[in-house]
Amino acid sequence: MAWVENRGGRLRLLEPGAKKPKTLADRASDPVLAVGPSERSPLVAVWEEREGDEARVMCEVVGRR
Repeated sequence: MAWVENRGGRLRLLEPGAKKPKTLADRASDPVLAVGPSERSPLVAVWEEREGDEARVMCEVVGRR
């Protein structure tokens, strides 16, 4: 499960079996978790990160199926 504490705030990830979430980013919006159809597909977190007028789409592999 992934969530932001508030829009533009910390992006948190709670991995299966974990008791505490970890921080993926300090300034994130619109997080999405995605996985492909293959049994070997990675689980990927994607989010928007802004700094001033610049916006970037960030991506991190956070697990496997």
